[in-house]
Amino acid sequence: MAYRTKLLKIMTHLKSSFYSFVAVFIVFGLILQGCGGDPEDQQPATDDLQQEEVPPADDPQQQDPMDEQMEEMDLVETLVIENLSSMVSAVEGAGMSDDLQTGGPYTVFAPTDEAFHQAPEEIQQLLIEPDSDQLRELINLHIVEGEYTIEEIQDMGQLETIAGETLTVDTEGETITVNGVQVAFNNIEAENGIVHTVESILTEPGYAQMMNQ
Repeated sequence: MAYRTKLLKIMTHLKSSFYSFVAVFIVFGLILQGCGGDPEDQQPATDDLQQEEVPPADDPQQQDPMDEQMEEMDLVETLVIENLSSMVSAVEGAGMSDDLQTGGPYTVFAPTDEAFHQAPEEIQQLLIEPDSDQLRELINLHIVEGEYTIEEIQDMGQLETIAGETLTVDTEGETITVNGVQVAFNNIEAENGIVHTVESILTEPGYAQMMNQ
């Protein structure tokens, strides 16, 4: 009987110790959870970040699709898309469309529409009642054989048109003039040449000064 009583005390003690261990374990777990849980759970999902696709950076050497499209156009198509309608009419009236579509390469100094509107009445009349010979003579003053950027033209100083006339290029600050006429936009590339727009008709060198008075 005494033996059984002693055994019961031992079992009761062990049982109490087991429950105490479980209680300590639970309390320890709650403390960890209160501190933020498993540190590994707080780490960012680096694998997900690494797998996330990063958009490719722009390639500075990649050409603008619009520029590529422009380069595939001939000079006449380029004049059309640049809204140089008066120049296009003059080229067509001179019978030079085929020359600027299939020939070249050429450098074309194309007067803006405003330039044609401000031109002498006899030049404006040529657009209304085209005279192919006179228009060809006029347009030839605006075309140079070969393809030259505005930077190359500045270094050259002078150019010879397909009419045999000399165009003089001057630079003052950021202003570039050809026979005294200011260049508006430059380096418009085409498949068979390049276009620079000018703010007045190119005739003799003194014409631009006369128009600006």
